[in-house]
Amino acid sequence: MDFLIEDGLNPAVLPVEVKSGKYSTKHAALDRLMDVKNYGIERACVLHRYNVANEGAVTYLPLYMAAFL
Repeated sequence: MDFLIEDGLNPAVLPVEVKSGKYSTKHAALDRLMDVKNYGIERACVLHRYNVANEGAVTYLPLYMAAFL
């Protein structure tokens, strides 16, 4: 886990993980964090070098879109 930021849409925490390699869909730390139900984390974001994608509760964004979080 690289960053925890406040989600602008609702008063919640948005975990952000930055991936530089080609395996950006493998994120064990983020998966473990989201599995803890007591934390109440519903959404997460992964910054990577590919296009925008959405897979369940995880949104994948290109690195240059970090400024828009």
